[in-house]
Amino acid sequence: MNSAKIFKAGENMIFLKKILSSLMWKMFMLKNRVVLRNFEKKYLKIADYRYKNSSIYADFINNKELFEKNLEADFADIANLIKRLTISIETLADKNNIINIAEQRFFALTVANKKKIKEFFKSLYLDLIKIKIYSKKYEMNVDKFKNSEKRYIFEAYLLGFVCAITEYNTILTIVRNITNSDMRNFLDEGEDDFPKNAFSNLEMKLYNRWYFTRLHVFNRYEKKYMERFYKSGQNHYDKEKKLFRYLKLNENIINKFQHEIFKDKTLLDLFERLEWKKVKEYIYPIQVNLFTWIGDARIKRKKQNLISKKQTIEAVSKMEPGDIIVERRNCYLSNIFLGGFWPHGAFFTGNHKDIDNYFKDDAEVIELLQKNNCKLPCEYLQKLYPKKWDLFIKTDNDLSIIEATSEGVIFNKPLNSLQADFVGVIRPRLNKIDKFLAIKDAFYYHGKEYDFDFNFVSENTIVCTELIVKAFGEDKNKKGVSFPITEEYGKKIVKANSIVKKFDIEFETAEQELDFVFYLEGNEKKRKAEFVSCEIFRQSHKNKSKLTT
Repeated sequence: MNSAKIFKAGENMIFLKKILSSLMWKMFMLKNRVVLRNFEKKYLKIADYRYKNSSIYADFINNKELFEKNLEADFADIANLIKRLTISIETLADKNNIINIAEQRFFALTVANKKKIKEFFKSLYLDLIKIKIYSKKYEMNVDKFKNSEKRYIFEAYLLGFVCAITEYNTILTIVRNITNSDMRNFLDEGEDDFPKNAFSNLEMKLYNRWYFTRLHVFNRYEKKYMERFYKSGQNHYDKEKKLFRYLKLNENIINKFQHEIFKDKTLLDLFERLEWKKVKEYIYPIQVNLFTWIGDARIKRKKQNLISKKQTIEAVSKMEPGDIIVERRNCYLSNIFLGGFWPHGAFFTGNHKDIDNYFKDDAEVIELLQKNNCKLPCEYLQKLYPKKWDLFIKTDNDLSIIEATSEGVIFNKPLNSLQADFVGVIRPRLNKIDKFLAIKDAFYYHGKEYDFDFNFVSENTIVCTELIVKAFGEDKNKKGVSFPITEEYGKKIVKANSIVKKFDIEFETAEQELDFVFYLEGNEKKRKAEFVSCEIFRQSHKNKSKLTT
């Protein structure tokens, strides 16, 4: 089967997937319509049970004064929550905000900017959890109360309903504004103090029947009563009619919910994404095992690589901290699949003595160290990453390379990494402070798992060239290197071969960002490697990638 037929088959599969997703969505929503009335009865029982088993109900029955205090305090807290959520929504809508900028060019974000985005999302997520708690706290079936009690309890019911509307509307706004799939995947990555799949969990809430039924009950029973309640001046806690005005302001959302929400394109797209995500979760373990085998498999041709131990030692003597390494090992099955002559990239840090000697006299590095109460560059890295630093200096000062392998992002010895068949080294045209900050960022990714999904967006899983791209990312405090982005199988990536191609294209031009250090070229016939010229290295990215050369 030729490539044209393969692409055509792929297009047909995507088209079929969209039709099936659309049909499934319509069936799902039709089911929601059919069961809504039956679910309403069940919901009213649940609401009644939740309220009668809550402390706020006990306060209302036994101690009206305590009930009033709680309600007034919650009024103030919820008002602040709504204010913060409103600001967050406005931030999402601001075109100059970092999140909207990231939507356009997420791939180029630095570690620092990604942290800012994650912190913003964490804060927003925690506020949504808080307002959900209040929403549940004041969820009740007001028809179960006597008329004499209803006027006291109705404002508490409205408070809970306002929380539910705010939560749903905020989530819908988030999903509509964060459309970049890379950004969604990034926000779904868990951390030690934050749950995994946080963004997907919010999305799931958008077609939860609990919201539909709660709005249905309000429209059917309580909306008319609310008008009479405030008109007759029965409001006791909500003296400024804040709840009434808020619900009037969101009347379009409330009315729209019953009819238009089922046709909402945002929810249809969401449904498709979540169904496809289930498929990917099933496929990924198979993908890991397959690519691990491919990465380790090679045809039998020799016991050692073409670059000798002596050449490796000589190569290291030519290198400086912050150098970029590209590597190739012949006969590996992965060479066919990765595309291009150069399949692997790595980051040279030098050992801890190299780092101190190279950076200690630089004025800008010294300034950074002084700000952080450090005397030497290595002391700064140790302070930032104590556990990683212990691993780095553990093995007789031989560790001087950071690279992503099937084992994950590891510190490696040159004799392990550089004894390949072909090795090229290029040096970024950056000041020492920028190289030092790049090393700092490379250390940040140590210990992350290898990304068998080849998704450059992920911060928890990393591929080899992704480590280089992210370490040399640019922000306001650091100059970086721009790398050529290509799209493979629908994903944006940077190939090691493309890095060499960039060097070739920019060579001796005003745009040149990389300098030649050395090229060790293997020769299968001679069964050895030798140092060759810059010109030969420049042409290497054009070499055909085979199991051998």
